[in-house]
Parts: sequence; C-alpha cells; structure tokens
Amino acid sequence: METAFRLLAPMKRVRGTWLDVFGRTAERRMERQLAADYLALAEEFARSLDDGNRDAALELANVPDAIRGYGHVKEKSVEQARGKQAALWERYRGGNAARLAA
Repeated sequence: METAFRLLAPMKRVRGTWLDVFGRTAERRMERQLAADYLALAEEFARSLDDGNRDAALELANVPDAIRGYGHVKEKSVEQARGKQAALWERYRGGNAARLAA
C-alpha cells in the first residue's frame, strides 16, 4: 500500500489542470460550485448583514456543515441543504427588507 501512495504522490501536481480526469466528474464540479456559492454568501453578508438578519446569517453560514458523504449520499445532503438554504435566504432578506422599510 505504501508503494502505491509513493507512486501516486507526484500525480498531485496534475490536480486542477486539464490532465485531472477526476476533476471533470459531476461530483467534483458540484463541490467546486459549493465552494463558489459559499464565497458568494460571504460577499452578500459583507454587503447586507445587520442586526435584523444576523441570526439567519449564522444559520446560512452553517448550512454547509450538514453536507456529508460521497456519491448519492452527498447529492441527497446537498439537496436537503439547498432546501434549507432557500428558506433561510427568505428569512435573511426579509429581516433586512423589514429594517430598510422602517
């Protein structure tokens, strides 16, 4: 087993390049999208976070912690997380809109 890892170790230079055949799978693309979505979430918070939506923001920031597993297990947890996120976004934006209207 140790020999196999020694043979694979130099291949990590291929990650993220056009030679990375595993990087093109649907699961890897989804993982990259999840990371981009989280950065967009942080940018949204930087623009619009206030006292009225702080609790919803904390819950939104913690949603990715529920994403676990590999393959179909991960797909299911991403689906559940996106459903929860949608409701939290409404709460986050609703709290901000109510404050702006006042």
